[in-house]
Amino acid sequence: TPIVMYCDNFYSPYLFSLYVQQKPASITTTSTAPAVPKCDASVQTDNDILTDESPEFAARPPPCLKREMITTTHMFREIDRRVADTPEFETLTELVECICKYTKNDLYKVRAIFRWISINIRFDWKYMGVNMSSHEIFKGGEGVCKDYCQLFADMCRLAGIRVKKIEGFAKGQDYRPGHQFKPGEDITHTWNAVFLLSAWRLIDTTWGTGYTEPSGKFQRKLNEHFFLTDPEVLIWTHFPYMEME
Repeated sequence: TPIVMYCDNFYSPYLFSLYVQQKPASITTTSTAPAVPKCDASVQTDNDILTDESPEFAARPPPCLKREMITTTHMFREIDRRVADTPEFETLTELVECICKYTKNDLYKVRAIFRWISINIRFDWKYMGVNMSSHEIFKGGEGVCKDYCQLFADMCRLAGIRVKKIEGFAKGQDYRPGHQFKPGEDITHTWNAVFLLSAWRLIDTTWGTGYTEPSGKFQRKLNEHFFLTDPEVLIWTHFPYMEME
């Protein structure tokens, strides 16, 4: 029986079974919540449930690995340069229109959004527990993982890219081997899934942007590993989890 992943209205028995063949041993819970009933809907959203349930957007194995889709990061050299030179805008709509203007396809649109965020948004712990709109994140240029994901998702939607948010736990720099994540005690992490080239693919804009030193100071450093990471690779560090599981 496949394991169900349920997060942010993203109900996908397949994707979680692709993520990991068995539930990660590093996550423990004493929750007595009833199991989420399984179905074949694959993807559900509140705002577009009819098209999300269509076979076109069903969760399925990606047709290729990341290394086959992105043979070299040099293929993004031109779009990366254009994004780095992007002027300031007053609205997200204007920004997305600008950075996606010269993109070849959805892959390059996602790349442009990822790179703009990695260049312009800084991680700052002071925003833990602070709710901000995407416009506030965009104008302020700072946030934590939930803010990176929210901004990335809204920019993708403006670009016509289907996107989801995934919540769970992640092995950050403070993780120690053998530690078991405990809901309600350990800090949660958030990342995204984008529907790209006929399959859902995973992306962590927060960790792709840089890292924080033990002192808490943010260091901006592009990490290509977290750009469209293969599911069987990301599961080593990222574990989807919600109380409904």
